[in-house]
Amino acid sequence: MAADAYLLESGGTDNYLLEDGSGVLLLEAITARANTAEGGTDNVTVTTGNSGGASGDAWDVISLVAGTLTYENAPTLKGGLAYFSNKTVAEGLNTLSWTNSMGSGGRCFFRGYFLWDTLPSANSYFLDFYNSGTFLCGALFTTAGKILFVDQNGVQLALSSNTYHDNKVYRIEVKVERGSDAWEIRIHSGDYVGAMETFSGTGADLGNVNITSARVGASHATAGTFTHAMYFDNIAVAPDDWIGPSASGGGPIVVTHRGGIADTNSGSALTITSSPTWTPAANSLLLAWIEASTEDVSPTSVTGHGLTYTQMGRITMGSGPTTAVLELWAAKAGASPTSVAVSATWAAARSGVNISEEEVTGHDDALTLAVGAGNIFPQLVTATSGATTTDTSGTITLAAATTTGNLPVSAFIHQNNVAITHRTNWAELYDANYTTPARSMETQWRSDTFETTASASWTPAERWSGIAVEITVAPAVATAMPKETIVQQAVIRASYW
Repeated sequence: MAADAYLLESGGTDNYLLEDGSGVLLLEAITARANTAEGGTDNVTVTTGNSGGASGDAWDVISLVAGTLTYENAPTLKGGLAYFSNKTVAEGLNTLSWTNSMGSGGRCFFRGYFLWDTLPSANSYFLDFYNSGTFLCGALFTTAGKILFVDQNGVQLALSSNTYHDNKVYRIEVKVERGSDAWEIRIHSGDYVGAMETFSGTGADLGNVNITSARVGASHATAGTFTHAMYFDNIAVAPDDWIGPSASGGGPIVVTHRGGIADTNSGSALTITSSPTWTPAANSLLLAWIEASTEDVSPTSVTGHGLTYTQMGRITMGSGPTTAVLELWAAKAGASPTSVAVSATWAAARSGVNISEEEVTGHDDALTLAVGAGNIFPQLVTATSGATTTDTSGTITLAAATTTGNLPVSAFIHQNNVAITHRTNWAELYDANYTTPARSMETQWRSDTFETTASASWTPAERWSGIAVEITVAPAVATAMPKETIVQQAVIRASYW
């Protein structure tokens, strides 16, 4: 018996060998597609004819049943325009899809930005994968504001723990793969690299067929009254890898604790030096949080790593002998920082000192080292219990981030030598104290999203002060879509018996 065998190469990407029933192996992969909505016009209905151009790859099929499907310039998801699918009254589709131009492949990576400011009246699909007219798997937005992922039979594969109807932008990335029926979902806050939630598994039950279509927008299959409003933007599919954010900076911002000291001074030392010595990365941002007792004065100088630090902000706690001062000093590392530690010098010896050194990377080093709009620190906010009031916690309220990707860092001090508990979902950088006089200091940062509330707690109630800052991320740079798979085929004819 003789048969024909074909050897196919895919330029290094993993693709899928399928048999067509006559002994021919076919190598197939979907075609990368992307659409940003930027070529549309505000409040105009989306059509196949107006969805290409500056927006990218035009949609092949647009379904509009009982509602609207338009371009909108507010709220802002990515760029100036987004898509708005407002499903009302009846079952059916208010969706955009690549049905003819996506090709056919055994694996699909999806990326989209979504915003929900209201809850649907019933669980509603917002993302579907199809083979021709056959539904393979999809994601729904639930009446509780959660993300639900189901297989082709509607069986739950994953349900998010978090809710997402809070008028914020979320980036949702999905991988589905035939053969193994493997799937994975990653939910991010905007362009942040770290996922807020990740789910993965096998058993997507794709029916061992290729993926030929991705459909985005509000849809519901049950008859009766139904409403679902959603915004989405920067939709993309690719055959060979996770797509990631549509714009990513030199970040993400990473804050690392490098050294510190909690010193009960004998009263003779004018200069206190942190420990250990270390060498910062070139062009990193260096922070020195400094707490000193028992007089309302600042250091005359703060130096380290061959650099002179600049004071960014300060706040006083207590009065008279209970006084303590919390300050933030910062420096740009430049090209060649040296291997030493931070030293703070006063005109007169302090009774006690805390120093916490942090190194920041992924920030916008081109900006001025200063506080205010357009600078490395767009905002610095202080708070205190006052001269006599005592509390078991402290809170600082920041304004919203000025740029997506910016992150907050904060420090708290209180008048006792007991540990400070950092805020939930924040990472503690430093927590130390000394005994004479009794003082404690803690530093922390939020790594996965910008939170406007910085707080810390302790027992018993004490006087306290705190500082919180916003750090500017490196500027965004457009991220290229993965290259479309280039298939090179060499045919080898062989006979065998």
